[in-house]
Amino acid sequence: MSLICPHCQRRYRPGHDRCSADDTTLVADPMVGRVLGGREIREFVGGGAMGMVFKAYYPPLDRFEAVKLMHARLAQMNRSAVDRFHREARIVANLRNPHVVQVYDTGADEDGHLFICMELIKGEPLSDVIERLGCLSPARVVRLMTQVCDALAEAHDRGVVHRDLKPDNLILETDRHGEDVLRVLDFGIAHDAEALQKTETGVQIGTPVYMAPEQVRGDHDAVNGRTDIYALGVIAYTMLTGDNPFLGRGLLDVLQKQLSFNPPRVDSVMPAVSPAFAALIAQMMAKPPAERPADMDAVRAALRALHETDE
Repeated sequence: MSLICPHCQRRYRPGHDRCSADDTTLVADPMVGRVLGGREIREFVGGGAMGMVFKAYYPPLDRFEAVKLMHARLAQMNRSAVDRFHREARIVANLRNPHVVQVYDTGADEDGHLFICMELIKGEPLSDVIERLGCLSPARVVRLMTQVCDALAEAHDRGVVHRDLKPDNLILETDRHGEDVLRVLDFGIAHDAEALQKTETGVQIGTPVYMAPEQVRGDHDAVNGRTDIYALGVIAYTMLTGDNPFLGRGLLDVLQKQLSFNPPRVDSVMPAVSPAFAALIAQMMAKPPAERPADMDAVRAALRALHETDE
């Protein structure tokens, strides 16, 4: 059973008995047993900047799902933003791409807190894979990037931009043949939290070390599919080297780097990376959006050309 600290409200999975922050004895999580969208909450899975994820049981289909309950502050979004949240979730629910985590339903609880019900997957976040392995081979990175392109291209065609693409939102599974299958999480969520986040912090929503310059500047009108291309370029650089090139001494340093710092080409850091692959990643991380590849289809075509060349 999931547990919670009655003092600081931190949640813990089974196996803990005291809060790591204040040493308070943990108690049963009141969320366990609640029903959201017909799903019975069973246990806490994890939390992030925008909400908490729970494992839940859906009796009509006799299956377990993931329910993401958005933080209370997102309930303050205006009506049009809430409507957009549900509309974009419906678009994602209609995507039939094997690299997109399936969305089943959305709603709001009695307090107006938004939630989204989705496929429960058992993979490992790409961020954990990078931390565990240090870096990935160029051939593997090409394959993983191609899978992300497959997911993003379809979403972009339907007008949905992720806006917060990062290794934490990419879940790596293994199919029955032992091959990598990368799944993309949280489509449609970052977009609808953006206005509120900007009001609270003055910074567009997104993870700073993966944010495109137009997000840093708060240029909402410039955010489009090329914004996700930039983030994917940074993710690729991080997978190949084990280090994010925009890490800094603090938030302001990171944001300034996103605006003005051009990292060394990845083949100068990792000689095993081909010049053509390094050039593609550099183009994806171009500061002006117009200098990046036109869309995910263009990135995917370039990756396939690299794969054919390697063979």
